[in-house]
Amino acid sequence: MSETQPTTTAMLAMNQLVESECDNAVALVAGLSPTQQTAFEILTRGGTIAAAARAAKVTRRTLYAWLEADHPFASAYEQWKLSIAETSRTRLLMIGEAATVQIARAVNAGDTRAALAVAKGMGLLSSPPVGPSLTQTQRDAKQQAIRKTARKEAAAVEFAELLNVEKMQEELRAVEQSDPQEQQ
Repeated sequence: MSETQPTTTAMLAMNQLVESECDNAVALVAGLSPTQQTAFEILTRGGTIAAAARAAKVTRRTLYAWLEADHPFASAYEQWKLSIAETSRTRLLMIGEAATVQIARAVNAGDTRAALAVAKGMGLLSSPPVGPSLTQTQRDAKQQAIRKTARKEAAAVEFAELLNVEKMQEELRAVEQSDPQEQQ
């Protein structure tokens, strides 16, 4: 068996994915009417809204209504899309090893384009980001912490002054004593 061919285990796993995908599709359309099943089939095979509506013998407006939230058709369609995305990610992971073997062979054989693509993809050709030094970053963080502490302390003092009943009573007495005419 060559290194570029998927292993038997990988092939079996991919076949199981396809079978489970078909089982999921059958389960998704189980609650839909035959008309909705027809539209669902067209959409899931890559057809347009117009094509699905024509095949189901409904208007596009009806199909759009089926695709609105909380409709069983929309739920089935969203579940199908999520299932396809998950299956696709799994398939890509399964062929990842074969892809890396091919890339390694190309690079080892002197394929400059492949080597350049790998270097670019890994970010090896990009210059490092320019920004503040570590010392400056630490200094800024300390200053920010000091400002934050000062704001908290100021807020605590203001709050304590609001809660200081004795001080409020003194201020009220002072106001009463300073202007007795305002009280009458």
